[in-house]
Amino acid sequence: MSEWVRLPEYEGIRYRGCGLAPGVTRLARFEMEIGVGFGFAGVVCDGRIVWQEDMPNFTSWDDYWTVADAEAAALRDPDHDWQIRIFGPLSSKVYQRQAPGTWVLVECERGFA
Repeated sequence: MSEWVRLPEYEGIRYRGCGLAPGVTRLARFEMEIGVGFGFAGVVCDGRIVWQEDMPNFTSWDDYWTVADAEAAALRDPDHDWQIRIFGPLSSKVYQRQAPGTWVLVECERGFA
């Protein structure tokens, strides 16, 4: 069993980027697509990338993972630090899996631009 630290829920300003971007929720919804277009979006387990967006080779939205896909991967190996990390030009956020089906917002910052 891996020793991982449950990070505290983020309670600051929720940067969402442009006005057309969806709001940043406290818990990640299963239908949320993991993607940013420009930057990095992926699923990480104990700091190791399990899946990441491949925008240069984009062919279909079916190539994108959702939170449900991340949950399915985490269910196969649950005793680890699973995170969804999204770093874009206008906002960045990290959700950590803290219980089955529960991905909690633990980081939310302005993006890199």
